[in-house]
Amino acid sequence: ANSEGEADTNRGSNNTKAPTSEAKETLKRLLLEHKGEVSHPDVKDALYKLMYLAERERGCNNNNNNENNTNNEKSYDAAEEGEWSPAHGMDDNRGRWRSISTPPFPGKLPDDGGDDDGKRKFSLGRMSFGMFKPSDKVCIVENIVNIVESSAEVANNDEGGSKDDGRAWTQTYNIEVSMDIQASSSPSTNVLLPAMLKNHGICYPISPTRLGVKFSGGTLTPRFDLSNPDNADLATSWKAIFGYAITREASSQSFVGRLGTSVLHKLMKLIMGLEPPMDTDDFTQTYSIKRPYQGYLDILYLDQDFRVSRGNKGTIVAVERV
Repeated sequence: ANSEGEADTNRGSNNTKAPTSEAKETLKRLLLEHKGEVSHPDVKDALYKLMYLAERERGCNNNNNNENNTNNEKSYDAAEEGEWSPAHGMDDNRGRWRSISTPPFPGKLPDDGGDDDGKRKFSLGRMSFGMFKPSDKVCIVENIVNIVESSAEVANNDEGGSKDDGRAWTQTYNIEVSMDIQASSSPSTNVLLPAMLKNHGICYPISPTRLGVKFSGGTLTPRFDLSNPDNADLATSWKAIFGYAITREASSQSFVGRLGTSVLHKLMKLIMGLEPPMDTDDFTQTYSIKRPYQGYLDILYLDQDFRVSRGNKGTIVAVERV
């Protein structure tokens, strides 16, 4: 009788979609409806419902979790520690993760009424934290992919890494932003230049639900071959904009502005080992940080194809595995 009962229970569970799965699909649908805005009340409610159901499914007793509480400052780490440890799973975190939430960059620009499918726009300077020039160029974000993978180079070059502090593992935490840069300030007559902004970083577990993250540099490159004759018009526009862009922007600053930039870079070099970007013959820009600051992200939800996390500045990011 027991085995028959178990069989009936199993059949029932196989024919019924798990509440967690339904909650996840609802959250993804709402993110799509609200253009990735995690701050939308419906999206926030769906996220906390998913977290609540996932914790109940795991059998966690988390007194801090309240599906009606949308306070982004609350912490789930203490209650989940020892019961759920998504940060410890090296294979669980590895993969290519495509963002389905709003790009986590400061200074989103207002829509100009053009037909760009609601894609988010930012200035190049704000997107790159003042590193890449011309800082006022408008960037239309197409796609953001977070690449977490094993790398011998990361393991060998990670200062203070796993060999020294007992880290369970260290993997890449690279961010690739595919975007179009507006060549002029007039959208109606504008040429769009396909570009790639990459942030190079590493990640590693620092608690059962928290990953430490360090970014060691970034690059800005065209997403097309400058030497290909078929891209002659794009190449001409790219070279006109990015040729000596750093020198030209510096020379356009006032004396006080140039002094402020110089002091800031020297201070960042002293503290973080910053090597700011310089003009190059290949019309790309690169910066590096030798002693990067450690940020972190708390994993709010993780399964085989979906992850939701909250960074140390409170930004919530939802990604799906690709």
